[in-house]
Amino acid sequence: MALLKFPALIIKTPPKLIDIKFLASVITKSCAATVFLNDACGLNSFLTKNSLDAELKRGLDYGLVVHLRDRGGDALASDIISAAEMNFKFLYLAEPGRGSKPAVSGISSCSFISETKKKYAAKFKIIVQNCFLHKNDEELLGMQFECGADLAAAAPAARPEILSKYEGRTVILKSLTAVELESAAFSGCETGALYELDYSSDTLEGLI
Repeated sequence: MALLKFPALIIKTPPKLIDIKFLASVITKSCAATVFLNDACGLNSFLTKNSLDAELKRGLDYGLVVHLRDRGGDALASDIISAAEMNFKFLYLAEPGRGSKPAVSGISSCSFISETKKKYAAKFKIIVQNCFLHKNDEELLGMQFECGADLAAAAPAARPEILSKYEGRTVILKSLTAVELESAAFSGCETGALYELDYSSDTLEGLI
């Protein structure tokens, strides 16, 4: 797991540029060294990165959260070119969540990983999200690793024997709410885990 600098945080980009200061304060509070930007419901990830760099004035490693189901081939290719030009170090292939909309793209994770590694060589490290809850999850991960994936982000409920088998190639994905982050008891994000920050409108009340 040396390829990731910890603490590592996955953050949904905010809806407005005015919220960048809050996002920067979250990164500072968590002491994050690596930040994955997910723009599924907010500002463009590349605009967000530029704004964060200007606000924080310190170096961060950035990752781009990729939703293969939600982007057409041309749009996805454009995103990857932009990520390469802007020195993103990671691509994070997110699993579809519950209640996800029907897929608009039939791009498979294995073909995406293979093509990206072929075109960009060592430019990106690729992390795949995998819940490891049944046999098919492990079979898929095996194929993703064969195609060039570098690391898997596993749910805390993943089977212990699977985590043991892939020790050194998995990182535990944990949830962190804005309320927990602002709590007096919060002592920082631990090394070795990838935290996904939930700062939905209800948790943001009074914080921005």
